[in-house]
Amino acid sequence: MIHVTEQIESPDFNASVRVPGRRFLNRYIGRPLLSKDFQNHWSNCLRELRIAYMGICAYTASYVPLDIANSVGSVDHFIGKTTDRELAYEWTNYRFCTPRVNTNKGNSERVMDPFHITNGWFILDFDSYLVMPASDLPEFLETSVQNTIDDLKLNDDDNIAQARADQVQEYIDGHVTFDFLERKYPFIAMELTRQRLQASIKLRTRKTPVIRRPIN
Repeated sequence: MIHVTEQIESPDFNASVRVPGRRFLNRYIGRPLLSKDFQNHWSNCLRELRIAYMGICAYTASYVPLDIANSVGSVDHFIGKTTDRELAYEWTNYRFCTPRVNTNKGNSERVMDPFHITNGWFILDFDSYLVMPASDLPEFLETSVQNTIDDLKLNDDDNIAQARADQVQEYIDGHVTFDFLERKYPFIAMELTRQRLQASIKLRTRKTPVIRRPIN
């Protein structure tokens, strides 16, 4: 997970998402709303959200292929719809991510906002390919980073963990360039640079780097 720079909303966002969303919310003033009750107007900006964030998942810092589950990605409400309905149809509350990560996050309020984190808080161990808190963080920050890792299942969801290992192996095998990693998998690229492994990691022999574990 790395810092994500917030992008401005698309020109037609107000008309396609905010206005119909506000119209819907006005019908429920003073009345409770469950998550399933909300009208999915945010889907109208999914492609624009993807373009604004160059197809990179805000939580895994990895490219979301266009053919995953026949989807272009997913709109995550960083602050849940039932937590603050006023943000349900606001661009500033949206984070582009994979559908799987969106599901893992659910209504967690412990996940750190990628708009407000600092690079280097989350690190990648290239022996296990697991994401970890940096060793020099103060205790409160280390706890927040670990809670984020746990709630997003960045290590416990084998599909996410193995994908990191597979992409590094593609780089080791020479199938992709470091420039490709910087553009499509910036967390991996950033960690290879920080750990000064950009060249030496290519000397590694192929191995099975991720311990598969079930999702509870």
